[in-house]
Amino acid sequence: MPGAVPQQFFQAPPGYGQPNPYGQPVYAQPPVTWAQHPAPMYRPPANQVAAPSPRIPAQGMAAASPRQPVVARGAMPEESVPRKKLVLPSPEAFGLKTSPSLALTVPATPLSEQPIAAVMDWTGVRQELHRLGARSFQLENQADGRHRFACQVPRAGGQMTLVEVLGQTEEEAIRLGLERANGIRYGS
Repeated sequence: MPGAVPQQFFQAPPGYGQPNPYGQPVYAQPPVTWAQHPAPMYRPPANQVAAPSPRIPAQGMAAASPRQPVVARGAMPEESVPRKKLVLPSPEAFGLKTSPSLALTVPATPLSEQPIAAVMDWTGVRQELHRLGARSFQLENQADGRHRFACQVPRAGGQMTLVEVLGQTEEEAIRLGLERANGIRYGS
């Protein structure tokens, strides 16, 4: 085949995989399996006396603990004591006061004055950017609360052009940026 690389085999370094110069290992004792070991026999020393075995009277044990019949059933035993409900004290019991005027007042922040953003369809945005041939895009929150959308799209000649747009919301910035990128890409 033209352009094919000739097949090369891996060559081990010299001395690698050579026979052991020391020969086969020699064991002091041949390996023994567990079944070949005899059970050790225990012999107490001659000066030690075996302990006497305890004797339990058979009648005494039977009379001391009468056997109760075993009840086997698949249900839990009935509870004899009803459980008490846990009641937590109110905040006022701990000396805490709640003020309705404080609960309703929320300090105004620049973020709370912003319009609430709708859910963005990022799959559609990414598909549109891919259709336009955009190499990259960026979305930033500005210090003044606006949003900046930037992307690079190729012109008809292949030269990359930076598109930058500011909007009051993320959605507005993305929508205006895609419209401008579409105009640059397709010349409308």
